Amino acid sequence: MNKALALFAVLLLAGAPLRAQEFFGITSDDAQAMIGQAMAAQHLARLRALGYEGPGALSRAGKALGMILASESGQDCVLDAVIARMGARLPYDTVYPDVLRESETDESAYAAAVKSQDPKGAAPESFKTTSLPAFGVIYLADSASAYPDGAAMDAALAGEYARFVDGQTGVSDAARQAADAAAATAWYASAYPDGATSCRR
Repeated sequence: MNKALALFAVLLLAGAPLRAQEFFGITSDDAQAMIGQAMAAQHLARLRALGYEGPGALSRAGKALGMILASESGQDCVLDAVIARMGARLPYDTVYPDVLRESETDESAYAAAVKSQDPKGAAPESFKTTSLPAFGVIYLADSASAYPDGAAMDAALAGEYARFVDGQTGVSDAARQAADAAAATAWYASAYPDGATSCRR
């Protein structure tokens, strides 16, 4: 009941702020905060539907033991580096994908999402770094075993961001997207080796 009343107050304030302030005793700042909280809750619910569970004791222990990798760069830094490398200009209203890490994601929900985007494809047998544009998400493998022979997690993310940039700039050919992703992964690994970061600190 309280949630319904709060939502009604927010809607009323959006349409008639003075009347809502008089009736409910809330300010426009209060209403903006309520809207922000509602949007954050909706966003979290969407991520949970895609399998997000958040960091738990096992993921923290895995990181401490080196079984789960930490990023060398912030996700935004990796994305910025890829955009600059590709010379892309994204639309001002671009909605950027969420990144769900393997250690914080329910694997069965991940498999269901992958299968849902590609019903004719085989269900994934294990967690792999992949983009699901239909869901606005990138699943990122963060187990150390996923990166043998010196491969880097941030470089893998760079490849998926290249796919995203292609999609935002009108490149729809799957072979071209795959080639751009491979090129971005190789470039990032070469440009930022051995724990180097693309973040300007």
